[in-house]
Amino acid sequence: MVAALAIAVYLPVMRHGYTLMDDQGLIAENYSLIGNIGNVINAFKTDAFGSNGALYRPLLTVSLMLDALYSGQNAWGYHLTNILLHALSCCLLFYLLISLKYSARDSFISAAIFSVHPVLTQAVAWIPGRNDILLTVWVLGAFLSWIRCLEGRRNLWLALHLISGLLAVLAKETALLLPVLLLWFAWLRNRTAFPKSAFKAAAGWLVIGVLWLFMKMAAAPGAGETTVNRLPEIVSGLLGYIGKIVIPLKFAAIPVPRDTSLAIGLAGVVILAAGIFAGLKDRRSFLFGAGWFLLFLAPNFFSSTDYANFMEHRLYLPLIGFIIMLLELKVWGVLIKRPAIFYGSFSIALILLGVRTVAHAENFRDPKIFWEYAVKSSPSLYYVHDMQGRLFLQDGRLKEAGSAFEKAVALKGDYPHGHNDLGVVQMSQGRYREAEIGFARALEIDPSFRDARMNLGTLYLELGDLDHARACFVQMLEYQPDDHQALNNLGIVYYRQNMPDSALIYLNRALAIDPGNGSYRANLRAVKINAVRD
Repeated sequence: MVAALAIAVYLPVMRHGYTLMDDQGLIAENYSLIGNIGNVINAFKTDAFGSNGALYRPLLTVSLMLDALYSGQNAWGYHLTNILLHALSCCLLFYLLISLKYSARDSFISAAIFSVHPVLTQAVAWIPGRNDILLTVWVLGAFLSWIRCLEGRRNLWLALHLISGLLAVLAKETALLLPVLLLWFAWLRNRTAFPKSAFKAAAGWLVIGVLWLFMKMAAAPGAGETTVNRLPEIVSGLLGYIGKIVIPLKFAAIPVPRDTSLAIGLAGVVILAAGIFAGLKDRRSFLFGAGWFLLFLAPNFFSSTDYANFMEHRLYLPLIGFIIMLLELKVWGVLIKRPAIFYGSFSIALILLGVRTVAHAENFRDPKIFWEYAVKSSPSLYYVHDMQGRLFLQDGRLKEAGSAFEKAVALKGDYPHGHNDLGVVQMSQGRYREAEIGFARALEIDPSFRDARMNLGTLYLELGDLDHARACFVQMLEYQPDDHQALNNLGIVYYRQNMPDSALIYLNRALAIDPGNGSYRANLRAVKINAVRD
């Protein structure tokens, strides 16, 4: 029944496409890797985007490879896998609660609410949200086997626990925090001494941590663009999460503190606090749930990008701890004593949550809807305006695109992509001087910004300022000697400056790097013909 609820609520998502936020990079732009199951070993030798960046999640890449076997680049197959994994996760949650000695009734109700709660919509309806579902599946598997390990047949269950733990870490590095939770759980169960299996598990997790670090540094040594959140941002993020759980309103595609509803957050905290003050059934179990909730949220509090502070898909695993906290409130037991009221309220809540989730999932249907939703829910975030502007630009809506890029640079003056994108619009509108200033500003912020230098060189080439154009393309090659587009453009510059020998050198190099490019071949042919005539 739990699985059926999860599938029924999210089934409409199968007709959705991509959002152009990470899913394009993970699938379409990385299809040379994921489109061939023979590359499965390479999934462990690169980051999730097929480069040497920072996001080392090979299990995610392998899962996308399996989707590509039957779905190709069609989004429906990737959405289907997300839905099925969510259904599996909900079932595992049910079994976890049963293993923690909660009744079948309480476990079912909790898992049912988890399956349809709209705060988890991003994790299921947005393909990259699979990271957190995969993480949760294997963390739950590891925790269930850990409970069995403490109960008996320790070697078998310990082995299954460590295998599940390794897979969880390969799904998402947040799983490296799991040993802390395991020790917390073991200590709460028996404060006098740790079981012997805890020491074996600790040794096993040490091996997992070292192995992961070695694999990560070899495949994805980058550190990523991270910032440390300040205390006000941490408080705002925590309040936002609690508010969205208790009062499922005011969701956001890319939540940031400035646009988070503190009123809803404070109301959620007050409701939770009232339940706590009304009494707890078991203080240790409540503390275990609180530890689960806060521990797996901790990475969001202390490290994030400056445009993705508290994404809602990251609440997928921590929400399980919050559910355990709620199950330990005495208020829960008082409500159950009145079955008619309780089951009636539960049914209504389940329907309302399901309807809200179905409606919310539509915000992830396609790029246009997604980025409109992102702008509406986080209007103070520069990044969403820039992304919406790019969609306008693709559609030829130059005026709207320029307006969006202007908002982006107004919100963040040192955002190089915003200045570059605005310059592209201005160049298309014939506002060459303004475009030149925009490209130059982008390069002032980031001298290695390839697109801005390419655009500036192209601008000079169109204006006939060949000396400045040549300088731009030469500088591009200093950063990336094999940039075939820069080589081709430099060849054109030399040809126009009546230097055919230099032109042939660079055009031949461009074609050698990209031999299938018909434009490069035509340029080379034209230079050769004119050289023969001369």
